[in-house]
Amino acid sequence: MSTTSSAADHASWSNATNSNSCLQQSKTINSKTNITLKTPNMKKTLLFVAVMGLALSSCKKVYRCECKETSSDPTFTGDTYSFSTPKMKKKDAETHCSSLESTYTWYNANFDEITVTEKCELKD
Repeated sequence: MSTTSSAADHASWSNATNSNSCLQQSKTINSKTNITLKTPNMKKTLLFVAVMGLALSSCKKVYRCECKETSSDPTFTGDTYSFSTPKMKKKDAETHCSSLESTYTWYNANFDEITVTEKCELKD
């Protein structure tokens, strides 16, 4: 019994072998690049990252408070000034900044009553 294989038989076997190895390679590549959250460790890690992101968003930092003076006197040119707060949460910085607002009255040379208002707002 002689076994002779034709070139066509060899080519079809070679193509089948090559296509199987390509399939195996693509499965390997896909298993390395696809992200799945099937393992409990990955879910815990993702949860940890989300919680840390929320925690860091409410961290204390230095804010800038800007205050501007306005007046009932048209000749009065109010000052604008700003300062940095100590490290604090945003809500505390807003409270600190708004606590600096004031209104006071003074009189010019003609004894006209002038009202000056200082408004402060938090700038990021």
